[in-house]
Amino acid sequence: MKLIDQAVESIYALAGANSEDQFVFTSSDAESITQVFHSIYYDHMVKNGRTQFLLCNLEGSATLLNGARFEDLGCLVEQVSVNSLGLLTRDILNLHTTPKTGALFLSLSNPLTGVMQSLAEIALYCKEHEILLHLNISDCIGKTYFMMRDFPISYLSFSVKKGAGALFIKKGVEFKGMIPSSESLNPLRGGAIDEDLFDAFGKECQRQIDEMDQSTLHLAHLRDHFETTLQKEVPSVKPLYMNQMRVPHQSVALFPKVAADLLLFHLRSENILASLGGGSVQKLEHLLGKCGLDSESSNSALAFSFDVSQTLEQVEKMAIDIGKIYLKLEVMAQDLEEDEF
Repeated sequence: MKLIDQAVESIYALAGANSEDQFVFTSSDAESITQVFHSIYYDHMVKNGRTQFLLCNLEGSATLLNGARFEDLGCLVEQVSVNSLGLLTRDILNLHTTPKTGALFLSLSNPLTGVMQSLAEIALYCKEHEILLHLNISDCIGKTYFMMRDFPISYLSFSVKKGAGALFIKKGVEFKGMIPSSESLNPLRGGAIDEDLFDAFGKECQRQIDEMDQSTLHLAHLRDHFETTLQKEVPSVKPLYMNQMRVPHQSVALFPKVAADLLLFHLRSENILASLGGGSVQKLEHLLGKCGLDSESSNSALAFSFDVSQTLEQVEKMAIDIGKIYLKLEVMAQDLEEDEF
């Protein structure tokens, strides 16, 4: 039990939750999100009649698919569009909020663009309008300072290890698990708890806490050096959202006149990793299109992620190599245009 208690303490500490807040150990973000949808509908909406879900239109598949499921049950599910900076604002929420609005689902940061939402503004808005707020922080946990106790958040979810997730419910928010259980370690989720996995999850949470200061500064340095070097090598390349609050380990850039999937193919042949999104997150071109970018620009964008094990020298070489590959493809694209005429 000592190991379990230590794991619980680390999980609560990373979330910045109060000891009175409820905690559910889940298998993933997808399960946590499903649990919250289920509880909001049965424990709140059925009782108070406020059956409108608001979902940020940049959310991943777990949120959007759950929204569709509860739409079939008669709920009004509305995807709320962000502004050109990828942000939700009070003014935007005002356009969608009605007396029927019961909940908002939001991720604190985007897994591809790295843009962080203005949480204080949104959480206050939800509190003023008595809207239940679910916040997922998986894409920025351990990469930015966050304390659940500092915000009027109803539900918080995150995962730091494959096969495991954490869900917190603010004290005073009614919540009944999807599968009732008498399991004393995890009473809000049926089935016996995997104590080894739980211990590993707690240790990973503690590692994130211990390394946060150093890793956050190092990652921000890597990202900034990458973007500066890339622009120096190829001025036509445009990193996005440089003047916004972002997580330190993500960068997204436009490579004009070159299709992103073609560039990605050539980068991978040189063992340079980048992403177009897909899977549990939306495609990058769709995300940027929802932020107001034209289709030509959106189709030329790639996202990059940095790791604490990388050095400035490695990141600088990566930016230089990307620039060289891009310039070759840009010349090829220009030659093709000339041939067409």
